[in-house]
Amino acid sequence: MSLQAPSTRVEEFKAENRARRTTYEKAYRLKNKDRIRAQQREYYRANRERILAQFKKSYIVRRDAIRTGQNASLKRLRAELKAEVLSHYSKGTMICACCGETEPRFLSLDHIHGGGNKHRREVNARGIGLYRLLRKQGYPDGFQVLCMNCNFAKSAYSTCPHQRHEKDAA
Repeated sequence: MSLQAPSTRVEEFKAENRARRTTYEKAYRLKNKDRIRAQQREYYRANRERILAQFKKSYIVRRDAIRTGQNASLKRLRAELKAEVLSHYSKGTMICACCGETEPRFLSLDHIHGGGNKHRREVNARGIGLYRLLRKQGYPDGFQVLCMNCNFAKSAYSTCPHQRHEKDAA
């Protein structure tokens, strides 16, 4: 007979029966989903203030780490969405339709026939929100990729200097 400490025997038992216990618990939760959910709601109603205070205290302690992680994740998702939309509207290569600029940070979306302000007000979407909307709508026609310089020049002067130089040369 071995003279193991009680805690060691308990740990051995748990290790030996972990898979069986996990399978049983999954089946139990699946079978009693509604009852468990009702118990959780009742517990929350009875302990709402304490739960919220505990959550707030925990959040305040971890706030900077949470925000840093969220910011990094959101920044990555926004960059991926922008690249997806700009790639679609520039036929697979992110490039300015006017001057050929390829730096993604300089590229933006342009309404080909103007009316961008009116359109953004109607759909109440700007920047990444507009990119989400265009993807959701299946990338409608009427947009092109321009660098910020060409986009601004088109907006302010109705034509880009690159286009004027091409006309003068012809």
